[in-house]
Amino acid sequence: MTVSKVAQPENAWRSAARSVLPWVIPATLSIYIKADLLKNKRAMHGGYVIAARSLGRVSLTYWEKVSFFRADFLVAFLLVPLALLLVSRYALRPRWRSAFIVLFSLASTILLYLELSSFDAAGQFLSSHVMSAAITWGLLHDRSTIAKYLPWKPLVALGGLATAMIAGKWQANRGMRFSGNSGASRRWNVGAAVALSGLVAVTVAAWASPFPATPYHRNVLGWILRSLADRSDAQTLEFANLPDVELQNQYRALASFPVEARDARYWAKAKGSNLLFFVLETAPARVLPADGDLADFPNLQRLREKSLVGVSHYATYAATHQAMFSILSSWYPSAAIARIQNRRPDVVIPGLISDLSELGYDTAFYSPIDFKGEPDAEMYKSLGFQRQVYPPLEIAKFDVDSTSTFDPNESARLRMALDLAALGSLKRDLERDLTEGRKFAYLFEPEVSHGPWADLKESGKEQNVERRGRNILQIPDQMLGEILEILKRHDQLENTVIVVVGDHGVRNPIEDPSLASGTIDDYSFHVPLFIYAPMALERSVEISSVTSHIDIAPSIRSLLGIEQGKNFEQGTPVWDPGLAHRTAFFFGHDYLAADGYYSQGKFFMWSQMSGAVYENTRMSFDRINPVPRNSPAYNEVTRTISRMVSLNEVWAMHFSDAKASHNYVALNARP
Repeated sequence: MTVSKVAQPENAWRSAARSVLPWVIPATLSIYIKADLLKNKRAMHGGYVIAARSLGRVSLTYWEKVSFFRADFLVAFLLVPLALLLVSRYALRPRWRSAFIVLFSLASTILLYLELSSFDAAGQFLSSHVMSAAITWGLLHDRSTIAKYLPWKPLVALGGLATAMIAGKWQANRGMRFSGNSGASRRWNVGAAVALSGLVAVTVAAWASPFPATPYHRNVLGWILRSLADRSDAQTLEFANLPDVELQNQYRALASFPVEARDARYWAKAKGSNLLFFVLETAPARVLPADGDLADFPNLQRLREKSLVGVSHYATYAATHQAMFSILSSWYPSAAIARIQNRRPDVVIPGLISDLSELGYDTAFYSPIDFKGEPDAEMYKSLGFQRQVYPPLEIAKFDVDSTSTFDPNESARLRMALDLAALGSLKRDLERDLTEGRKFAYLFEPEVSHGPWADLKESGKEQNVERRGRNILQIPDQMLGEILEILKRHDQLENTVIVVVGDHGVRNPIEDPSLASGTIDDYSFHVPLFIYAPMALERSVEISSVTSHIDIAPSIRSLLGIEQGKNFEQGTPVWDPGLAHRTAFFFGHDYLAADGYYSQGKFFMWSQMSGAVYENTRMSFDRINPVPRNSPAYNEVTRTISRMVSLNEVWAMHFSDAKASHNYVALNARP
């Protein structure tokens, strides 16, 4: 006679402990991420090498390497499971335990996978804001980038592992519920005890290492959560209560800001001129040097003949939103700007465009896309543009629906169609303003050259990344030519100041595999700059000093002879000889995991991932040889960058809040 198994009540603690098993997947993945971070072949040198060299060591012993995982073992395999065990035992009914732990572990695994992908691509764990912007761009504007930034094979492997773990746990639960299986209970108890003892032993051994703590000793789970929360380390107390004038003096001292003397060669020489900003998307100087051969860029070559040419011009930030803010406001970007714009959508940031609007100029921003991943619309409104013009919604919908093929060339063609639609709107408005005799200040930002660069010219046959970039940048040059022809036909080309500038360069190995991740680099920040001012120039004038996006608006203000607003600027005209001694800053924390600056002929970088500091005579850093920790140079670099980040936070709050108009009047009343 066959006796059926009868379900028996199970020990509550054992049941709760088994429900925690799915957490093994994200816990193991967190250890893998730490190992990847410490080896990091994409960045040339990983955490082991950088940490050793920062402390004057050549190599590390085996147990010293194990010490880097001590916080990860403690948190991922002991503290979190303990917390889940207590929640499972006391806060959840038995029927809900498995579902809760599985969902929690699955969500943690997906988050860890996304951050691992971002680290491999950019050398940085992304904040929720940057991750949201990246996902928005990929889903709504260029789906061809999704497969590049989120490889599917690791995700499939994780899915398979998760499925196997859930199936195994279900089978174990099924077997353990039946009587007559006391051996299984004993084996479970022994296995759990052995596993726990092993984890405790490894954790104790890792903590017993005398190797000093470095940023790489942080546990990955806490590290990622901190990055996701976008927590700012800015310590604003030093600057928070300063009067406005003293805050400006603090900035001038920190940046070695030159005392501007009005230069008769340029002041008001283009007074009353029109203004056009033409921004080249993803345009590094390595691909398009301002002083190089422009035979294949006939319209840029035409403008260069009577332009101020910035041969050492640098972006303030390796992302379009922040770079555009600096170009138009003459401020370095800060996290406070987005907070202020979210809180006060009607805020007005003092700047060039606001001044031109008050002077009667028709001010408008033209873009192929109304990007929702960043508060672009709010920013351009706060900077004073009267109108923002985007292509019709049906064209944008066609763009979204047609990029599902993940074909980068097809995506680029669709972006070009949107660019041409935006250009068409600009040309119609330009014809109207010129016909009616109205001054204009326009900004046009075509997107076709957005990285990773497509190969439209050779239909995918061109393998050299830089040649591909140069080829696709010729398309905006053709668009520029159409605008120049309209100005020429209305006899206004000589009466228009035209700024052509790259927003930023290449930012990660996805855009160009030759670029190491997790660093600021010339390839990312050095961009071409042309300021066409025929009323002030008879020939091309090269600017050899290191210039920044914050210097563009002051240059235009001087050329147009606009006195008001100068006190709010952090930049100075590009021709100012004091720039040779000025400190220029470069921020890339959210995207590149590093910030830096240029001072007295040297570039400096501080990596937020490793905590290491580097210096070089050019913006390219040998990360195997960082500045020794706690050396005077190390302390000076970290202190300078920290103070600048903090000052920027306060600067934004002081000059873009409700009292901005009062400050504006009061400051400009001073001699």
